[in-house]
Amino acid sequence: MISKLMELGANSYLTKNSDSEVIYEAIKTVHEQEYFFNQLTNIALIDGLRVKRQAEAALPIDAKLTDKEIAILRMICEEKSTKEIADLVELSPRTVKAIRDKLKVKTGAKSLAGLVMYAVKSGLIQNKPMSN
Repeated sequence: MISKLMELGANSYLTKNSDSEVIYEAIKTVHEQEYFFNQLTNIALIDGLRVKRQAEAALPIDAKLTDKEIAILRMICEEKSTKEIADLVELSPRTVKAIRDKLKVKTGAKSLAGLVMYAVKSGLIQNKPMSN
């Protein structure tokens, strides 16, 4: 369910039992970086990816991405904000957003979570357990 909500555009997911510090962190992070993934979200996304792999190959693995698009996709997966990415690749935040939107089109992803799932599925990033 969490992965479906993320695919539909949710920027974060918290349980009703989340303590106030986690809620504050999520709000702050979503405001600054557009999304907040915690251990629960990461597990749900990976589980959702496994289910999708078994059910269908919905995302094209052979999308032709440029080196710059791959670099930006990796930074998205590292939870860098649009501004941080823009500073690192020496582009404007608006250009980074345009590249992110182009990545969604090329990969068939509907959200940032979908881009992360694409990156994992296509081997662009390694699936590492979170230490939270």
